[in-house]
Amino acid sequence: MENIKIYKISGTISFNNESIEGAKIKVNTNEVYSDGDGNFTITGEYTEIFDLIVFKENFALYVTIPFDSQDNVKSNIGVIELSSLANDLNQNISKLQTLPEPAVKAIIISKTNFETLQQKKLNDLLITLQFTLLPIILKLLAEFGISNAKKALNKKFNQPLTCPTPEQLSKIIAKKNKLVKQLNITYKVISAARKVSDLTLIFIITLEASLKSTSAIPIPTPPIIPTVADDLDKKIKKYKLIVQMINITLKVLEEVLREIISYLNLLDQYIQYCSPDSIITQEVVSAELTAFTAQQSQQQSPIVTNVNGFEMGVETETTTNTLKRRRAIARNKQGVVMLKGEWSFSSIDQILIDELVFYIQQNDLKAE
Repeated sequence: MENIKIYKISGTISFNNESIEGAKIKVNTNEVYSDGDGNFTITGEYTEIFDLIVFKENFALYVTIPFDSQDNVKSNIGVIELSSLANDLNQNISKLQTLPEPAVKAIIISKTNFETLQQKKLNDLLITLQFTLLPIILKLLAEFGISNAKKALNKKFNQPLTCPTPEQLSKIIAKKNKLVKQLNITYKVISAARKVSDLTLIFIITLEASLKSTSAIPIPTPPIIPTVADDLDKKIKKYKLIVQMINITLKVLEEVLREIISYLNLLDQYIQYCSPDSIITQEVVSAELTAFTAQQSQQQSPIVTNVNGFEMGVETETTTNTLKRRRAIARNKQGVVMLKGEWSFSSIDQILIDELVFYIQQNDLKAE
């Protein structure tokens, strides 16, 4: 039988040191509202640690775990200071618009070393996703009272905090339809670029292997042959780095796209909740994009595991912070860590590893 305990939590809701009346305080299915002085008391039963959620229209969602370090419920949680929805939304958009380190490096390198049409196209696409489409979806979620979309996903808020009017909802769906069309087009571009990049890399690796096998044959060759071989080897290394750089950008693009789709799914749930009988036609995410995001959410082990004798892996930083960064590492045959990438919040192992692989290949480093 579960160990059922009783909680009784009191507190005060305020904004700019002024009490807020009518704020909703929720624990699981229990709900109460703050009084004219901003005070509240909520009681109920629990069997495990829970969240205490505070919501008031036009204010940012507030979520806290009302337990002390010994996992005892706090009887008085004190003053809960809310922030405005608009300010919180702008702050979270700014946080989510920060490009991952690998993408920034790929953009810088493309402008200084190997400016290619394909790389420029992908750079522009990444900026569009990150700085145009991502803010659009976040602002649409804010219409349902969600200013921190990432927190809403992590906390699994399947129901909105507030519902827009039918007129507002129609406008939201219209904007969402335009967004979905752009996402479908964007995925086609990314998918086509991925196929070309993979085929090019296979060709380069095959050519590189052929060159190595030819140079290993112990037969007399004219003096001109080694020079040609050296030039070819330099070109192979150059274009291998170009493809590697494109692959880094593609993986970052795929990660940003996957994040936007996760917010889009949340938005769809809110629209359905607020208008279950809506007859407005909604644009549908393409089957290819749906399959891609499903595949990304069930990420397998990294494809690249060994480069120039280095065994590639990923480590997570040791910290008390709830949001932990990760980085790629490269070990020698003895298991000693020889190289480390930069800390990142990227959730895709391959992006982190590709950045370190790019550094290894660019500097022709060996594990021996």
